[in-house]
Amino acid sequence: MDLTPEPDRRAKRAFTAAQTAFDAGDPNTAGKLLTLANGLGTDEFLSARVDLLRAKLAFAARRGRDAPALLIAAAKRLRSLDPLLARETYLEALLASIIVGRLSTGPDNSAPMVAREARDAPPAPASPRAIDLLLDGLIVRLIEGHVAAAPLLKRAMDEYLLEEAAGSAVARWHDITSRVSLDLFDQDTYASLTARQLESIRATGALTLLPIALSTYAGLCVTSGRFSQVAEVLEEADLITTATGAPMQRLINPYLAAYRGQEQLCREHVRATIEAATSRGEGIAVAVALYSAAILHNGLGQYAEALTAAITAADYDDIGMCGWALVEAVEAASRCGESTVAADAVRQLLERADASGTQAALGIAARSKALVSSPSVAEDEYRRAIAHLERSPVVVHWGRSHLIYGEWLRRNNRRADARTELRTAYDMFVQIGADGFAERARRELRATGESVLRQPKGAAAGLTTQESYITRLAREGYTNSEIAAQLFISPRTVEWHLRKIFAKLGVTSRRELRKLALELP
Repeated sequence: MDLTPEPDRRAKRAFTAAQTAFDAGDPNTAGKLLTLANGLGTDEFLSARVDLLRAKLAFAARRGRDAPALLIAAAKRLRSLDPLLARETYLEALLASIIVGRLSTGPDNSAPMVAREARDAPPAPASPRAIDLLLDGLIVRLIEGHVAAAPLLKRAMDEYLLEEAAGSAVARWHDITSRVSLDLFDQDTYASLTARQLESIRATGALTLLPIALSTYAGLCVTSGRFSQVAEVLEEADLITTATGAPMQRLINPYLAAYRGQEQLCREHVRATIEAATSRGEGIAVAVALYSAAILHNGLGQYAEALTAAITAADYDDIGMCGWALVEAVEAASRCGESTVAADAVRQLLERADASGTQAALGIAARSKALVSSPSVAEDEYRRAIAHLERSPVVVHWGRSHLIYGEWLRRNNRRADARTELRTAYDMFVQIGADGFAERARRELRATGESVLRQPKGAAAGLTTQESYITRLAREGYTNSEIAAQLFISPRTVEWHLRKIFAKLGVTSRRELRKLALELP
């Protein structure tokens, strides 16, 4: 750059270098280069882009209260200079305001007010991009609510998936697409996009975006029951944030500890997350911490604490979080005898689920409805919940539905039926490491009079009771459907157990399974 005599050209080169440094996770160098670019050039468009990158730097460094106003100011400058870039900048301002959430301090960083500002964005092109549709949908979501926005956001995500399949989607919108997918209870899109976007971001070396993508992927691992992968993913995120100086992405720590039933650790993580997020002005992190606390307490049967955490989490309509907090609120309130609170949470949840229509949405809605329904209605809803959740990636909620249905059956004096559901839940929780819910299922099993079978020996020692029984039947030549009929579970559940059994025993097929020397109960 020093060899470039003409000031405007030097300014443009400095800006390009600043953008490269920003993408590579070097905010200090990016900031210095932006100062150089701003001092050299006279080009209005370049000056507006400098303001935009400064706003992005502030957001990446703090993810707090000052970013929305900076991004809105940059968007306004760009309206007449580059309408498409202005729309993208308004979208980034919306994301920043969503991150601030409940910790907003005024109109400059309040999500609904930023959305009203964004209505002044230039009109979308005749053939709108996915990000144009996302912008329009999020404006409606933040001003009018989930139900009104759901059709717009579903259309936006469909367009994004088409662009992604065509190779034209930009992975830097990962933070928005993941939140919208969660808001729509679209766990299939959330799961597939999260994995592919992480690969794309890692391949391009965009260190500014990578920790956020890694944190999202770690959350996906928890929800899908792959707890063992989380530590490695979060360690990578910590290494990158330490190197770049960005805020640590530790939102998943309380979430994982909650499902593992690690009470003291989860409480510590929740407290630390809320304190750090409050100091930065990152309200969405507060919501995640409260949601995690609600899961912990529901798993441990501490329903009054679960209700307090869930209701506080759902008090603010955080995109991607509020609906899931309502799920926890329904379970906790129904267990506490807070029938009015439970019914109100179910009403809100059913509205969202009907607007979303995904397998996960319909499954959690059916389970929640069952919790507040009469016995004549509840059983069909529980079965419907399990059927829907079997077809979604939310393994933890699939297991929880078996558990809650089993609890309901026991309380209705149907002990034999309850044992089947509770055994399924217990084995799933033990397998994935969800110890809090596993212990809850174990207590319920004991209450049904379930006897403890002789433990397998040798290579089969790591199998659960139900896995041992499925292994014996599979070795005897029974098909998945036949095993399912004997155990009163679905063939897909049998398939899920067999994959775990194969992994534990180090085999890949039924033929190899039959050849193993095993002593089974």
